[in-house]
Amino acid sequence: MEPRPLVFGVYPFGIAGGQDGVVSGPPDDIGLIGQALGGLAGDGPPLVVRMYVTFEGMAEAALDQVAQFAQMGNLVDLSLNFHDRDGDVDQWCSFVEQVVRRHGAQVGSIGVTNEANLLDVPFAPDGAYPNALEALADGVAAAAEAKSAQVRPLSASVRGYHARRAARQAQARACDRLKAVAVDGKTSRGARRADGTRVHLLGVAEHGGHLLDHLELDVKHNETSHFTALLEPPGPGGCRGDLHMRAHAASRVSRGLAWGS
Repeated sequence: MEPRPLVFGVYPFGIAGGQDGVVSGPPDDIGLIGQALGGLAGDGPPLVVRMYVTFEGMAEAALDQVAQFAQMGNLVDLSLNFHDRDGDVDQWCSFVEQVVRRHGAQVGSIGVTNEANLLDVPFAPDGAYPNALEALADGVAAAAEAKSAQVRPLSASVRGYHARRAARQAQARACDRLKAVAVDGKTSRGARRADGTRVHLLGVAEHGGHLLDHLELDVKHNETSHFTALLEPPGPGGCRGDLHMRAHAASRVSRGLAWGS
């Protein structure tokens, strides 16, 4: 494979500092910037222009900035940065899709996230923000779907992107609503009633070890039929309110299995 030639580029912006801090000036003129870059390139190949657009949760302002940069055409190497402190990947993917659909044919290239793998550097890279790696993976898939829809029929993997994402989100929402409990019974070692029978306890606990309630059973094999009694609201002075709020009766219960409400 022949090596690709080295392509030179430039970032045309910067921050100017003065005696009192950062110096502000008139709004950037994209047309004048383009002319200056043309003069800088001289008789050589045009310079690739790196432009950064930062998504902070509000798509409209970022889309307006993309539209400005897209005026410079296919020399633009556009980097979309994920700096949403809420980590909203859904809104981010919608933003990426809109950028590709509106301006994908204008600009030279589009990068999705910037340094999302740098998790321990505060604020500067995308990795400092929640869900940055998910924003990278899902953002690339969203961009690929938007691009494919414009130039050719969608591949099976791209067509299924929204369905897979919706399924993951539904599963996550369901898990947030579930409160799981573990049910098990044990015969107390050395404990016997006055008639000599052994004491068997059926307990229900949250994952993590917090015991919600227990019942004393006559014999071990009755624990399944007694499970629903644990879920009934207690009488005066009872202590099953916490459990009743966390679990509902299951139609089939087996000792040692966990059930979600």
